[in-house]
Amino acid sequence: IYHAYCGNHIVMLSRAYAETNPASPYTVKAFDKTTLNDAGTLNLGSISVSNLKMITSDYKGRCVGAVTSNNQTEFFYWAKPDDNPKSIGKVAVNMAPASDLSNNFQVAGDIAGDAWITALAPRGSKGEQYRIKVEGGQLSSEYSIIETGYPSDDCSGFQMISPRDDSNRPSFIIGDTEGTPAVVNS
Repeated sequence: IYHAYCGNHIVMLSRAYAETNPASPYTVKAFDKTTLNDAGTLNLGSISVSNLKMITSDYKGRCVGAVTSNNQTEFFYWAKPDDNPKSIGKVAVNMAPASDLSNNFQVAGDIAGDAWITALAPRGSKGEQYRIKVEGGQLSSEYSIIETGYPSDDCSGFQMISPRDDSNRPSFIIGDTEGTPAVVNS
């Protein structure tokens, strides 16, 4: 399950339900962040839930979604769960390439202003991660690759890189699972 803040709500996306039963009421849920009461769902507009691969939050508490289709990734955001999704643009690469549902991404900054997005690239011995700039609420058409120096192909768990700020040259925090596949190790 992926989770994200969305204004005064918490949104949860179950990739397992999205893959096996997209019409399930448990695929995407919103909760009041103060009471944790059910607050409905996330307005996906024309987004197919099977293409919504990941959600996270930006520094302003907006929900950000990565939608992949035809080897492209389009990023959307919501200030409240019932808002219409707002696209910031798309890039010609699948930024959710892992088939084992362990994809992840981070947004450093204000998705409607200036930010950087990092996402797990195809697994490799150098821990490659995608990085793409958002400027003035618009996604760049170019992405780069960051190498964490920690292999991401040594198990079936995740590797996450999180920028410490939204500058052009931030330092990063790296979370990496290692060891036997399908066993909790970090």
